[in-house]
Amino acid sequence: MSGNSKKDFLATVKSIKFKQQRQISLIQNKAEEDSNLLNNLITYLKKKVEIEREYNKAMEKNNKVFLSKIKKSVKSSNESLHSNSSEDTSNLRLVQNTFNVIIKESQNLIEKSQNNCEAIQSKVINVLQDLLKSKDEAYKKKIVDLTKIKDDIFKTYENLERTRLSYETNEKDSQNQKSKYEEACTEPKGALGAMKNMLRSGDSSQRIEKYHQKWETAQLNSTNSRNEYLVYIDLINLQNQQYYDDDCPKFMKAIDDNYYESMTVIYDMLNNLNIDYAQELNSGIKAIQDSISKIDREADNKLFITQNDIYFKKPEAFVFEPYGSDNISSIILNDETKHELSMLLEIFNKQLISIEQNIEKSKRELKGIEQLILVYSDKPSFGNADESINASTTAAVTSTNVVKRKPVQKTSSSSSLSKFTVSSVVALFDYNASDSTELNFKTGDVIEVIKTGGNSNEKIENQWWTGKNKSTGQTGQFPVVFTKGWESAKSKTAKAAPKEKVLKVKALYNYEATCEGELTITVGDIITVTNTNTGSSSWWEGTGPKGHGQFPSMYVKELTSSVKSAKPVQKKVYNYLLK
Repeated sequence: MSGNSKKDFLATVKSIKFKQQRQISLIQNKAEEDSNLLNNLITYLKKKVEIEREYNKAMEKNNKVFLSKIKKSVKSSNESLHSNSSEDTSNLRLVQNTFNVIIKESQNLIEKSQNNCEAIQSKVINVLQDLLKSKDEAYKKKIVDLTKIKDDIFKTYENLERTRLSYETNEKDSQNQKSKYEEACTEPKGALGAMKNMLRSGDSSQRIEKYHQKWETAQLNSTNSRNEYLVYIDLINLQNQQYYDDDCPKFMKAIDDNYYESMTVIYDMLNNLNIDYAQELNSGIKAIQDSISKIDREADNKLFITQNDIYFKKPEAFVFEPYGSDNISSIILNDETKHELSMLLEIFNKQLISIEQNIEKSKRELKGIEQLILVYSDKPSFGNADESINASTTAAVTSTNVVKRKPVQKTSSSSSLSKFTVSSVVALFDYNASDSTELNFKTGDVIEVIKTGGNSNEKIENQWWTGKNKSTGQTGQFPVVFTKGWESAKSKTAKAAPKEKVLKVKALYNYEATCEGELTITVGDIITVTNTNTGSSSWWEGTGPKGHGQFPSMYVKELTSSVKSAKPVQKKVYNYLLK
């Protein structure tokens, strides 16, 4: 065999041995990847359970706080109905009831989530831990057994290489001995042959016999080494066939064991828990949607009036009761009484006309406010921080006035700010007049001020002034809040604002705080109110004998008539909410 053939054989054996060694490493890596997956899944589920339990605990606490507030509302409604129960929520009005449904469905989801957490902990995580333990023990033992089989195969490869080398060596010697024997048999005869024999110390026949014997011995050695080499070829082929067709697949299956079946069951279990939770969620959504669909102003007001029927029940009609011997019970219309009745009727007519005019004016100004809101939504900034703050403050006051049906009044009276010079202002936004008395202008137009507001108690930004648009020459009234350049007058008049008084109240009922941030009060406690703009007219904030916090405003009565407020806007909103 040539040197190249020998190198190819050794390279082939080396490649096969490398692949078989790598094969076992890959099987081991696969088993370790499965174990890592189990470890990761266990860690993930533990963290999931921990997070959900913390969330459920926080949400349960939150739900209890607001359920407590709902119960107070129910108690208040029940007291008006002379009921002894404060747990029944059937008297909740429709909007309140929807909030109650949201909280109750949230509580149902918390309970379902808690049950799922328990199931994951007991039925999933524990099963995964047992599976991981058994899988680790099994795969390590199987890898050891598979490695032993590989080591036996590698020994056969070593014998195969050894017998191949022995066969090649002996066969080469046999072929050399054969060549020598054949050469001896073909040597020349006669005097030349006799001379060679004489030099070799023997005759030709003896030498031929000697070469023949060496050749036969070499042939036998070659045959034996060939047979041994062929035996190891058959053996390595049988071992490889056994390894690839039987041993390796069997060990891989044994390492996997019931891993795939177990993971399928576990994933199904987790998915079923999610399905149960989703069904509970869908049920809750349906309950909330049903409650939302029942929200109706007429029905809600009817329920409200029914709950408070003692206060809303229409009183009996007044009946004229003649005094003494008077027996007349109808209006007498004659020449003597006609004048007096006409004057009374005129008064009623004037009142009706005034009401209609106020309604029409409110409609126009509401249209202006709507335009103002649109402008603010498109361009919330005035161009600098101070103007932006002023505009936001004014918008809040103006919107409050609109809701209260107390629109900002236009005035044509002389200016109470005449001592302050405001010669012109600049338009911040476009304004379209709603009638012939108002002034149209565009952003950037300069308006010459002709007259300012006349109400000294009214904020400048709430006033309507009279001016002339220098761009169009038109004259008319315009809302000051749509312009800039009047701030200096505002800052000067602000100094004249009256000093604020502190609002103190006295507790009429006991109240026990239900959460952090609330104030416990007892009948008779004197509380200094620090904030009435808490986001709900039913709750104020103040300081009392038991600390500082929020308390229900309906549980106290005022000791002073003024309200302390850090900002005029807050005071206006507060006054609106109380009404």
